[in-house]
Amino acid sequence: MSNTSTTTTGPGDGARAAEPTLKPSAKRAYTTASAGPTEGGHAVMLDRRPLSTPARAALVLPSAALAGALAEEWQAQGPRPAPATMPLTRLAFTAVDRVGPGRDQVEASLLSHVDGDQICYPAERPAALAAAQTAHWQPLRDWAMQALDAPLAVAGGVMPVAQPPAVGQAFGAALKRLDGWRLTAVQEVAGITGSLVLALALAHRHLDVAGVCAAAHLDERHQMADWGEDAEALDRLARAEADIAAAGRFLDLLEEP
Repeated sequence: MSNTSTTTTGPGDGARAAEPTLKPSAKRAYTTASAGPTEGGHAVMLDRRPLSTPARAALVLPSAALAGALAEEWQAQGPRPAPATMPLTRLAFTAVDRVGPGRDQVEASLLSHVDGDQICYPAERPAALAAAQTAHWQPLRDWAMQALDAPLAVAGGVMPVAQPPAVGQAFGAALKRLDGWRLTAVQEVAGITGSLVLALALAHRHLDVAGVCAAAHLDERHQMADWGEDAEALDRLARAEADIAAAGRFLDLLEEP
């Protein structure tokens, strides 16, 4: 660790690598994508064929709104479908193919990185960064205590922090309360931000997408303010924030009928 800005191993490091791979089709093999009811929920139809996952599982979605949004992603594709332009589909496939059958491993992976949650590693300097982190992160630590009963310890100086057992227990209970769809979004956001607290705050509607992005990328924004903007860094930041926004929309659509 550093007593300036820090880079920690966050709770989602490596979690996104296990997502199902969306392979581009040689060509678009359907004319119309639509959504409709199916047994147990809602389906996406490519012409008259129900969309299935890369593992060939039935894709039964819990809300008509989510099914409709996936259908819009597929309808918007050109002659060669581009998986990178279908973030909601990727999350839905991950929920069915990876999180559903591997829920225990997903939870264990998230909990194994609790000690590295970035909001527990504030900088001591420069003063402007330290102040920004305090302003964004202390309310989140307070929320974790009040809403999740998680008494987070904060690192000081260069030494890593070991969270008390009560924190792991509280986060474990919070994850158990999520269904597989919401756990998928939490895994996604934790992997991007290096913070399970931020991911849970989004899932619990304590923060919106803009709030998560602001709290997650304080160090990057501070460095760009000090040293100037870098095109590659800006691109990485934009892609990360687009993925957080997709996860936030995924959560929103789950709340709609």
